[in-house]
Amino acid sequence: MFQKSSVKQVNKQETVIRNSRNVTVTTTDTDIAVNVQILIQLLLAILVKLNILYNI
Repeated sequence: MFQKSSVKQVNKQETVIRNSRNVTVTTTDTDIAVNVQILIQLLLAILVKLNILYNI
């Protein structure tokens, strides 16, 4: 089983709202979703490998 993953995250954000009152700003961070997807892929690869080794 050969699988490699490397993740580097940099997230810088600045929001400027001029001449506004009572404004709500909502942002969504999708970096964690990418990490979860990679983790799931790695876990599935390990499970497949263990299942193959167990059946032999």
